[in-house]
Amino acid sequence: MNAQARKASKKDPIISGRDCAQNHGKNGRSAASPAELDEHSPRGGPSVRLGKSDFALLLAQGRETRFAPEAAIFRQGDTNVSSFLVLNGLVRTFYSSPLGKEITLAYWSNGDLIGGPHFLSGSFKHVWSAKAIELTSALVFRSADLERLCTENPGIAKFVIETVSLKLNWVSMLLQTLGTQSVCVRLARLLLQLAEMYGVEIEDGTLLRHNFTQEDLANMVGATRQWVSITLGSFQRDKIILIRKRQLIILDKELLSKVAR
Repeated sequence: MNAQARKASKKDPIISGRDCAQNHGKNGRSAASPAELDEHSPRGGPSVRLGKSDFALLLAQGRETRFAPEAAIFRQGDTNVSSFLVLNGLVRTFYSSPLGKEITLAYWSNGDLIGGPHFLSGSFKHVWSAKAIELTSALVFRSADLERLCTENPGIAKFVIETVSLKLNWVSMLLQTLGTQSVCVRLARLLLQLAEMYGVEIEDGTLLRHNFTQEDLANMVGATRQWVSITLGSFQRDKIILIRKRQLIILDKELLSKVAR
C-alpha cells in the first residue's frame, strides 16, 4: 500500500463494534433478523435461503461493525482477511483502473455477503473495493472462521456458494452487456438486470430501490454519461421508464425487453 493509501486508511470513518453496541438503539437499529434480511435483500439473492438457525450462528460468530458514509470497507489489492454480511445500509463495490477510473460493479444491501471472491481463504488479494454509501452495519468474519462454519453447517456453506454464484452471474451479465454494440441495447439489458436484483413493484411499474447515478450506469455499460443521459431521455419519451426525484421506474418491461434483444 502506498503512502497516500495508508494516510487515507487512517482517516476512514469506521465505527467499531464496541461503539455499535454503545450506540445500539440510539444512532441506528439493531441487527436485522432473517425476516428483515429477506425483505430487503435483492430478489433472487442468496439471503432468502439463509435459515434462522444458520443466521444465529453467523450472528454469534461475527463481529458487528458500523461503517460511516464514504468509509472504505475493503480495498482493491489488499489481502483478503475478512468477509462482511450486510445487516443494514448500502455498499458500493467498484474496480479502479490503473489510470484511476472507478467502474461501479454493484450495490449491496441487507443480507448480502461481500468480500471475496475468495471468501474462505486469506491468501488472496481483493480484486475490487467496497465503500459504504450510507451508514452501514455489517457482521465481520475472518476467513478461517467462515471456512469452519461452512464445514460444520451445510446451510451456511450453501449460502456462500449461492453468493458466489450470484456474483458470477452478475459479472457475466456485465461482460455480456459490454460486448453488445449499441449503447441503447446495453442500457436496456442493464436496466432489466437491475430490476431483477433491486426492483420493487409499485403501482406505476418497477422501482429500482437504489438511486443509480447516470455515471454509475455509464460505467457499467462502458459508455459516456452523456450517451446514457440521451438514451434515458429517449426511453422516457417512449414511456418505457420514468425518472422522478432521482428515482428510476420501469413502466414497460415488455417494451424494454424488445429493445434489449
